Amino acid sequence: MKLRFTKANGIHRNPKNMGAKSMMNAWLYIVISSMVVLMA
Repeated sequence: MKLRFTKANGIHRNPKNMGAKSMMNAWLYIVISSMVVLMA
């Protein structure tokens, strides 16, 4: 519970940084999934 609360505070404090991180994660997910599709 404490970790979740801290994470929420971080998002509110630095929305730009969190947005960049989530965008990077989404991009990585797309690249990995497309690679898996190509390999299969």
